[in-house]
Amino acid sequence: GRYVELESLARLLVERYPDSGFVWKALGTSLMGQGKDALVALKKATELLPDDAEAHSNLGNVLQVRGQLDDAVASYRRALEIRPDYAEAYSNLGNALRDLVRLDDAVLSYRRALKISPNLAEGHINLGNALKDLGQLEDAVASYRRALEIKPDFAEAHNNLGAALKDLGQLDDAVVSCRRALAIKPDFAGAHNNLGIALKDLGQLDDAVASCRRAVAINPGFAEAHSNLGAVLKDLGQLDSAVASCRRAME
Repeated sequence: GRYVELESLARLLVERYPDSGFVWKALGTSLMGQGKDALVALKKATELLPDDAEAHSNLGNVLQVRGQLDDAVASYRRALEIRPDYAEAYSNLGNALRDLVRLDDAVLSYRRALKISPNLAEGHINLGNALKDLGQLEDAVASYRRALEIKPDFAEAHNNLGAALKDLGQLDDAVVSCRRALAIKPDFAGAHNNLGIALKDLGQLDDAVASCRRAVAINPGFAEAHSNLGAVLKDLGQLDSAVASCRRAME
């Protein structure tokens, strides 16, 4: 995890060994680990290592972050041609397909990942997300619960479980799940927002306001949380503040 050092060393080696795919792959990994643009390095790595499944999968990850989803899908499929049992690549392919709103294909990809690696917690939560998008809420809940059996401190799974339970009308359980997410990850803006929505539906408006305000304090650009805050303030009769929150959401 010492990505700054890795980048420094990899840049020295790239100058000395510009035709080494391994060195370009190391540089790309170091840049990804720091949230820097790794596209050029990883493209070079795949050119020099055409049969390296991990290099193609890493390239897919970068392309997906950049919004180049069709290219990301192609990279993941190339990784899987090389290594058909690459569970993480199937899971990442599912993410790209979900972003393309190809939800049935995404579910199929996630299920293939989990057939290879049944204890891949991220695969179960990704499957749950796609099932939730398809409106299959009970199945989504089952996937989130399976992720938590594997990884009990998975804050994202607790949060997403809470959101699915809220949609099923199981509001008390939804609140419990969101609070568990926040016990693990106190600055999780999404969990504060989902908690706020569930509390609003329970009629606990003051607590709902506090949760939504916490979400936007952590992430001022969180449009959905600003909108939800506006809805709660409206229910409280604080109309000027509600208008301000809705305007902020639209900004």
